Amino acid sequence: MAGLQRGFSVLSLAASHSHPTLTATQTRSFPFAAVAIASQIRGNAGTKKKKLSAVVLRNEVKVASKRKGKHYKLKNHRGALTRWLIKSPSYKRGPVFKRAQAGTSHLNRKNRSWKTRSKRRRVEANAQQTKLLRRLIPYHRKKYMR
Repeated sequence: MAGLQRGFSVLSLAASHSHPTLTATQTRSFPFAAVAIASQIRGNAGTKKKKLSAVVLRNEVKVASKRKGKHYKLKNHRGALTRWLIKSPSYKRGPVFKRAQAGTSHLNRKNRSWKTRSKRRRVEANAQQTKLLRRLIPYHRKKYMR
């Protein structure tokens, strides 16, 4: 905006745009008056013009922060991620966690072939395990986790 460039003083801005509620002495005493005048000159069409006072001006100049509190970054449990496979969530039950069965890594010589084949299949987590895994893996909903 041209009025807020360097070289323009508060007094000259107030004098060039005759504002009905602010006089030259008021603009000298309050430094944020130029910002308030500039925002009203910009034109808030269709809105009621507020009577400018020190309290109202402070509220208009101050920008509220977007984040009220800090959120700390959550971490996925690495042991749970290595042991469990996350499948895409069904809308009724939530995510599906699957794991391998125990006893497949070694000592399979005595097992029958159908038994070793059946141990290759993955087993789904029950409700209690799913509740625990949701807490251990907070980012289980993300696409990169599938």
